[in-house]
Amino acid sequence: MTLSQDKVNITFDVVIIGGGASGMACALHLFGMLKTSGKKCLRVALLEKNQRLGKKLLLTGNGRCNITNQSISHDNYHGKHELFCLPALSAFDNQATIRFFEGLGLLTFFDETGKAYPESLHASSVLDCMRFALEETGYSIMFSTEIKNIEKTHDGFRLFASNGNILQATCVVVACGGSASPFTGSDGSGFNLLRMLGCRIEDPIPGIVQIKTETDFVKPVSGIKIIGTATLKADEKTVRVETGEILFTDYGLSGPPILRLSGWASRLFARHGSDRSKPDVKISLDLIPQRGEDDVLRLLKERREAYPDRLIEQFLVGIFHNRLASRLLKSIFDIPLSRSVSTLSDEDLIRIASGIKHTNIRVTGVMPLSNAQVTIGGADTDQFDPHTMSSLIHRGLYACGEVLDIDGDCGGYNLQWAWASAYLTARSIADRIGKENL
Repeated sequence: MTLSQDKVNITFDVVIIGGGASGMACALHLFGMLKTSGKKCLRVALLEKNQRLGKKLLLTGNGRCNITNQSISHDNYHGKHELFCLPALSAFDNQATIRFFEGLGLLTFFDETGKAYPESLHASSVLDCMRFALEETGYSIMFSTEIKNIEKTHDGFRLFASNGNILQATCVVVACGGSASPFTGSDGSGFNLLRMLGCRIEDPIPGIVQIKTETDFVKPVSGIKIIGTATLKADEKTVRVETGEILFTDYGLSGPPILRLSGWASRLFARHGSDRSKPDVKISLDLIPQRGEDDVLRLLKERREAYPDRLIEQFLVGIFHNRLASRLLKSIFDIPLSRSVSTLSDEDLIRIASGIKHTNIRVTGVMPLSNAQVTIGGADTDQFDPHTMSSLIHRGLYACGEVLDIDGDCGGYNLQWAWASAYLTARSIADRIGKENL
């Protein structure tokens, strides 16, 4: 049922703020639990500020919607209290996610890297299955409804919408997402609502986002991709290593390995800010990770013997894109590239091999939250029960998904957190029904 947008004052048992992944999942979990248990139906409203549900969900997995991962561990999650995620991930694991979506009619598969996708390879299939199931619940779905203010009352909450609607609710679930990709509606409004109720918010910063670097190396090779290994270092200490397809851009680096490193880089810069003692952050690229450095040196010696009359600027063409080959050689030493290959000494080849295996690029920051796929930071999990997602400040207040200070690695982990935290929220509300007369 979709409510009209006339000014109304309606009382609900449960209001879920946010029609994204966690909000929709919470509503569907709650409906399924009540139906299975035979408990009475609740008056439930799902509020969405956009004109449609799941706008951000359509962007996940490059539009294919990576719903979970075959390997889920708390090591894939981060936050001020990262172990907060354990009860949810234990109660609703990746196999539970697959069963949940099978129950909605969605066919899925795991790819060779362990990521789970809909067989259609379209995020719209995931959204449509959820949307159709929500329509069958009979719950009230209110579009273009943004909650601007929320008040605690003696028996629940009063919510004030931007369109003038006033809603009363016994239980409120804040599932508004974070601050990443605000054009989808995930603009930090959930943080504001929780602040109104006295919740602490860890400052949001970008996660799963492109990394900015000094541009003298990357800009001339912008648009070129390689299969390489990227090592994020702070003051020469290795922070994290990732391998895969790396994209050079005008402003820095992108591609799956870079996105997986970005959260660590983002935290490094946020932790130190403009502090003069902030670490020297760089990315060291191994441009041929499948070969050791000695093997690369042998390859270079063979090429010197095979192509002695070629120009040095042509020496690495065939190994790399010609623009990358030229830029790499210019970054290694200052000699005329118009000389013949035969003039390269063994010492020159050693330097080239080292450059191929260790191209160091200084990191200057990360792209902003508007570019990010996920928010690092959010509602302080010290103020929520990890077994129920309920607030420790106000009875009847819950939060789930990205609005909490839990963020996952790239690869389906953030959506798994959305489904799992929504499940615990729904279970907690369902459990209240048997104890109280909601």
